[in-house]
Amino acid sequence: MLVERAEAAVPGFHLTRGNASTLAAICRRLDGLPLALELAAPWLRLLTPDELLGHLERRLELLVAGPHDLPARQRTLRATVRWSYDLVPLPARVLLRRLSVFAGGASLDGLAAVCQAAGALPGGPVRHLAQLVDHSLVQRVEVDSGESRVTMLESIREYGRELLVEAGEVRQPVSDLPRAPGARFYGRPRLVVAGSHPGTGLEAGSTYELQTPVTLLGRGTDCDLRLVDPGVSRHHSELRVEDEQVVLVDLGSTNGTFVNGQPVRRVALKDGTNVTLGRTTLVFRQDTGY
Repeated sequence: MLVERAEAAVPGFHLTRGNASTLAAICRRLDGLPLALELAAPWLRLLTPDELLGHLERRLELLVAGPHDLPARQRTLRATVRWSYDLVPLPARVLLRRLSVFAGGASLDGLAAVCQAAGALPGGPVRHLAQLVDHSLVQRVEVDSGESRVTMLESIREYGRELLVEAGEVRQPVSDLPRAPGARFYGRPRLVVAGSHPGTGLEAGSTYELQTPVTLLGRGTDCDLRLVDPGVSRHHSELRVEDEQVVLVDLGSTNGTFVNGQPVRRVALKDGTNVTLGRTTLVFRQDTGY
């Protein structure tokens, strides 16, 4: 559908070997939603496919120029998501906002833990989760272990994250903070738990997204990402957003900070880098390639 709409909107545009993989990535980034693809295609008059893919980091701001003969709720991607969001009761909306902190979905236990920490919902989260499933705002999938996980389309997750920031329930992600003129900071940098021992307070596969220009990691209760791990110092290390990169700095920890198995004092992180503190291994992720 994207190619068809692009060919209609952009004279001379065609699917080629050179742009096929990027166009496929655009379709994946937009969850294959017909409205999103239709709104994205005209941008190819101005942007190359690679440039368009990069701008889709903030798709709700970009995809806003739908046909005027459509109902108002179908003219922008944000309006379409908001219309569906407004159909569910208030507790289910709160649950959807809280679900948006998870990248890649959440287990029912992980969701319950977040809800417990943020404030209990009347009747518990499962009851309201069913309402979100009924309105196609989230999906339930079963993983190989037989465990249920709850996922949502990235377009809906972005809207939920915006609402969390507006409500003051989370801090603004560093990707959304104003940058110096000409600076580029893409990819929503985050840490994914690859492995941890029981009792550390972290669930394998869970994600922590960087929320401030400086993120403190350690065992202390004042840390941005707390690791309840005897091998981790109170203030173990920190992540600093410096221009276009994220830098990991060891703060004089007792047992050291390791990147891909090597001890480090200061190093710029790349997507896929393994960071080990004590018995906890985290993978730094930052969407790149555009």
